[in-house]
Amino acid sequence: MNYAPTVIDFHAHILPNIDHGCRSLEECKKQLELIRSNKTDTVVATPHFYPHVHRIDDFKKSLKESINSIKLANFENSPQIFVGAEVLLCENLSKMDGLSELCINGTKTILLELPMSSLREGHFDTVDDMLSKDFKIVLAHVDRYLRICPHDLDTLRDMGVLMQVNASALSPFSLHGRLKRYVEEGSVCALGSDLHGANPLDYKRFSKAPSVLKNHYLDIMNKSQKILENAISI
Repeated sequence: MNYAPTVIDFHAHILPNIDHGCRSLEECKKQLELIRSNKTDTVVATPHFYPHVHRIDDFKKSLKESINSIKLANFENSPQIFVGAEVLLCENLSKMDGLSELCINGTKTILLELPMSSLREGHFDTVDDMLSKDFKIVLAHVDRYLRICPHDLDTLRDMGVLMQVNASALSPFSLHGRLKRYVEEGSVCALGSDLHGANPLDYKRFSKAPSVLKNHYLDIMNKSQKILENAISI
């Protein structure tokens, strides 16, 4: 049975003064208005976290300040907002104290970004260790790595890693080969705008995703909703 799904943008940089995605509360307001005007119900805020740059305690403090500024602003008709992070996969990341603090709030789901190169054995060991600790791993913008490390993606998929696709990569001509297989087999659990700034053109592809993904769109949105069912919004 087909029905209108809850539309979830699983990857967006909308929190003010955290990273280069949103530089002010005013820009955040414009981003949320843009998201809502495109009939997106829910957005997951995923500011960058680089383990070689950031400390979790400092990151969480900045995150709290940013979230509080949004709450105080009390924007009207805002989409529902959940908060996680886009975490760069580094060797031994699984041993970092407080790693669960970077999951989507209220869940054990973490969004991982790959380095822009082939993975080493230590990366796979780290992912395996995280999975053994009951983290649910979603790989950010899998479309970005299709040419860089395609076989590594297959290995991660076989390990149980799920995938998020950036809607900007979708077109009637782009959904082919490995990406098409990931979608058809159910490995893709989320779509993201990866929104930086508030240019309406940057959200155009996200709005067109249903026409590209067709019957798979509903399945992906349902998977995202399942991941977020116990998450805590701001």
